[in-house]
Amino acid sequence: MAIKVGINGFGRIGRLVFRAICDQGLLGKEIQVIAVNDIVPADNLAYLLKFDSIQGRFPGTVSSEKSSPTVAEDDVLDPAVVDGLRAAEEDLANPMLIRGLVGLFLTRTPGKLDRTRQALAAGDAATAREMAHSLRSNCGIVGATGMAAACGRLEDAAARADLPAASAAFADVESQLPAVVSALSALTQ
Repeated sequence: MAIKVGINGFGRIGRLVFRAICDQGLLGKEIQVIAVNDIVPADNLAYLLKFDSIQGRFPGTVSSEKSSPTVAEDDVLDPAVVDGLRAAEEDLANPMLIRGLVGLFLTRTPGKLDRTRQALAAGDAATAREMAHSLRSNCGIVGATGMAAACGRLEDAAARADLPAASAAFADVESQLPAVVSALSALTQ
């Protein structure tokens, strides 16, 4: 009988634990991973596992599904992520956690968008990919899942050096920014 395991936090260490279980041939035999808990949306976590910038591409099949069918696909901010941030704020007794994360997002995102725009204009796919990866992570942390998905498309296109597709994805990222900024500003009021 397999040991059932839940991984709480799927950052670098959580992903390494999962990969080690897989690499040793334990997944599904001796160990069954029944849940992964993180404040980042599942589709982002699946992407980070599949295309790890340090460990390389994951050789297995990676997919994700929503843990809550009640989350609307068109929400600007994923309510589950926002709830997770609120819970973390309370658990850590840090009433400024959300405000701090939102502040970082609002101050750093314009510069990253500028660097991405300049990289695309210069035909620098590597820098565009690097910026898209960073933006995707930042969007995921604050629950901007739609914008994170657009950043993922940008990153994929830049990794393939498909600059027209990267530019189209970048336009999608930029088009979502005003709604995300508005939702984040409302969150911190």
